[in-house]
Amino acid sequence: LPPTRFCGWLGQSISLLEKELPGSIRAFIPGGQCPVYGGWPVSGEIDIMEYLGHDSATVYGTIHYGGKPPNNTHSGKIYTLPDSGFNSSFHTFSLIWEKDSIQWLVDGKVYETQTKWYTTAASYPAPFDQKFHIILNLAVGGEWPGYPDSTTVFPQKYVIDYVRVYQKEMDSDNNGE
Repeated sequence: LPPTRFCGWLGQSISLLEKELPGSIRAFIPGGQCPVYGGWPVSGEIDIMEYLGHDSATVYGTIHYGGKPPNNTHSGKIYTLPDSGFNSSFHTFSLIWEKDSIQWLVDGKVYETQTKWYTTAASYPAPFDQKFHIILNLAVGGEWPGYPDSTTVFPQKYVIDYVRVYQKEMDSDNNGE
C-alpha cells in the first residue's frame, strides 16, 4: 500500500438519542481528500454509518464509486438492531479498510464486507487507494431520507462520544500487507 493511504481501523461511539425524526440523517463519512480521480463519486465515498431519523433500528454502510453521474453506482448493506433502536444508547461504528477489502462493524460485529468496486479513472483498488477526509454530518431533508414534515423536531442532536483513527504499521518486508 502507498504509505500516504489510510489503512487500518476507524471507530466512533455515537448516541442517536432522539425520537424518530422524519427527514433527518446522521452520517459518518470519509470523503475523498481531493478529487484525485475527478469529482464525486469517481474519487469515491465510504459511508461508515448513515442513520435515518424515522427508522431508529437501522443503519446503512455504503460505498459510492464508478463514473460521473449518471454513470455512477453504489453498493452496501443495512444493519438492524434486533431488540432496540440506535437511539436508546451509545453504539460503536467501525470500518476496517484494507487494500482490497472494506469491512463495516456495529458494536464489534462485522455485518458487511466489500471487495469489488471501480472507478472509470484508474485501475483497482482505485478510488479507495487515497487519503480521505472524515465527515460527521447531520443533514435534514433532501431526496433521501425525504423532507422534514410537521413531526420533525428542531433542534436535533448528534451526540458523539469519540472518534478514533488507527493506522496499521507498515511491515518493511511486504509494505504492511
